[in-house]
Amino acid sequence: VISEMVNPQRVLAFLSIFSRGKWDPTLMFVMGGAIAVCLPLFQLVILKMPKSRLGFPMGLPKKTSLDWEVVVGPSFL
Repeated sequence: VISEMVNPQRVLAFLSIFSRGKWDPTLMFVMGGAIAVCLPLFQLVILKMPKSRLGFPMGLPKKTSLDWEVVVGPSFL
């Protein structure tokens, strides 16, 4: 892989935020670039299409607010 972002050492260096001198922010820039490309495409394709190409309705959630279960729940995993 060209960017070596699947290298376990690179991922561990990204996750070691509180280690002095060992944090590697390159994975953050790769993810930021992916979001910058995918977010406009998501807005154009998914939100403008009421149905998928196969005719099924899009399964996007109707609720836009967060419940306390959504915020606190993942901490119990």
